[in-house]
Amino acid sequence: MNRLHPFQAIPRFAVILAIALTSIAASHAQSLPTAEALSKQIHDQGAKAVVDQLWPDDAQWSQLLRKVRTGDPAWLQVAVDISPGMSSGALQTLLIAVSQSIQKKPEPFLEIAYL
Repeated sequence: MNRLHPFQAIPRFAVILAIALTSIAASHAQSLPTAEALSKQIHDQGAKAVVDQLWPDDAQWSQLLRKVRTGDPAWLQVAVDISPGMSSGALQTLLIAVSQSIQKKPEPFLEIAYL
């Protein structure tokens, strides 16, 4: 009996379609603005308005958390600026990211904390 390899059973057009859809989705994912641009947006629109824009978008929220985790002072300042507009769920995820940044690089956090 001649058995097909599992990938041979999938029509080629389905594979091509899956690859195309993945690339389209990736190209439509909005990237997060720079820390400076986001700080300006928070200042101009208010922390709650910016949180309401970012929190429902998993990709952007994840990007924000990744940036905060780096310990970059500009992103830690964004965390400080945006926190007043957060619900408890959003704040919890942000605090976890900040604590992870402290483990990597405590100095930037300490400088901001003691301003």
